[in-house]
Amino acid sequence: MCPHRYYDMIRAENHKETLRAQMVRCAVAHSISAAARRFGTTRKTVRKWLGRQRGGEPLTDRSRRPHSSSSRIPPEFEDQLVELRTKTRCGPHRLSDSLRRTKGASLSPWTVRNILKRNGLLKRRKRRKTCYPAHWAWEADEPFSPVQADVKDVHDKGTLGTQRTT
Repeated sequence: MCPHRYYDMIRAENHKETLRAQMVRCAVAHSISAAARRFGTTRKTVRKWLGRQRGGEPLTDRSRRPHSSSSRIPPEFEDQLVELRTKTRCGPHRLSDSLRRTKGASLSPWTVRNILKRNGLLKRRKRRKTCYPAHWAWEADEPFSPVQADVKDVHDKGTLGTQRTT
C-alpha cells in the first residue's frame, strides 16, 4: 500500500508521467485491483491509464477544451460586424441594436464588445484624476488674496493640507 493517495501525489509531484507509468507497470505485473489498492485510487483510473498506454498515447493529461463551440459566431458574420464598426464608429450597444434590426441576429452588446476587442477596435478610456475641491485654493494668483474653496464634500481635514502641492 502506498503511503499517499494517487491524487495527492499527482497534485504535488512534477513528474506525473513517471507515477502513472509505475501504476501501469504494477497493473500489468499484478492486477488492476492491486494497482488501485497500492496507489490509493480507483480501478477506473488505473484502467484509463492502462488503456492509454496500450493505445500508444503518452501518459499526460488531455486538454479539456471542447472540440467545437456551437455558439461561436461564423467568421463571415464577424467580418461584417468589423466592417460595420469601421464605417459607423458605433459602440457595442448601438451595433447590437442595428444588427438585430437589419440582419435579425440577436447578439448581446457584450458579445459585440468581445468581437471588437479581439479585432483591436476598442480603445481603453483614460481615467480622470480625482481632484479634491481644496486643491483649487492653491491656484490663487497673488499672495494673501481672498480664496474661495468648496469644502462641503471634504470629510477629512487632512485632505485640505497645510503645504502647497504642485
